[in-house]
Amino acid sequence: ILDLSKEHMYRFHFNVMRPLFPARIEVLFSDTDSLCYFIKEGDLTDKLSSIAQLLDFSNYNSNHPLFSLRNKCVPGK
Repeated sequence: ILDLSKEHMYRFHFNVMRPLFPARIEVLFSDTDSLCYFIKEGDLTDKLSSIAQLLDFSNYNSNHPLFSLRNKCVPGK
């Protein structure tokens, strides 16, 4: 299971995040089910909205433009 999780995380990082923020992203740390990034970019809202189907924004403030319950507690999001 851990190997599958690592593969999923690596694919997300190298196939989604790196192309979205080339040369402006750094992984600070990771866990089995999460990545923490430092992204050298101003407002991230537009770029993150373009991959919203891949992320869980359910913990955002309900007034935030990215807030959504669509992927709440969905594994892999």
